[in-house]
Amino acid sequence: MKKRILIFVLIVCTLFVAACSSGYGKYENKISELRSYVYEGACENFTVTAVSGEREQPFEIDGQASKRVDFAVITVKPKVFDISASYDYKITYDGNEYTGNLVRHPFNETYSVEIGVKITDDFVVSINGDECEISMTSVKKDGFISANKAFDIALDRLKSTIKQLEKYEIYIRFTKNPVNEEDGYFWYVAFVDGENTYAVLINPETAEIVACKEKE
Repeated sequence: MKKRILIFVLIVCTLFVAACSSGYGKYENKISELRSYVYEGACENFTVTAVSGEREQPFEIDGQASKRVDFAVITVKPKVFDISASYDYKITYDGNEYTGNLVRHPFNETYSVEIGVKITDDFVVSINGDECEISMTSVKKDGFISANKAFDIALDRLKSTIKQLEKYEIYIRFTKNPVNEEDGYFWYVAFVDGENTYAVLINPETAEIVACKEKE
């Protein structure tokens, strides 16, 4: 009898934990972008950042999610900008190499490339052959909350708003504070109905919501 009671208690506890930490799993078909990986690196002449994950293809902010594909965007910022300069790149990741020419941004003093790969671990970027070889390392620290946890926090805070939306797509991004990049990285979770965006910005160390936009 005691054994049956113990088994019953364990089952209830397991179900309770699963219910309290469900994450974004059952919302997979509504997620347009899941950007969980961010890397940084630098050498004497360049600073490099990279973001990676999955996002819908084609990418449209319309309140509906499409099938997602893997992606990584590598952005290179020369420490001395020359509008006439051009740069080639080599990305070495997981035993594979990706090469080509960087594209200059029309407004910012940066160059970038996008490849169809999800980068989930440290990697190497080489610029102009042997001119610069940069080890790219994750900006995440031990103890940071996961994308699933960030989603649960956002879902709980915005649940009354979400109930009022006829349709929506979801963006989950590990990103710098859009208001002040000097503040570091945060989890950004947004529900977009095609016209309006309702979102929270979450401190990854404390799990605290530092900014929120919800439906009035």
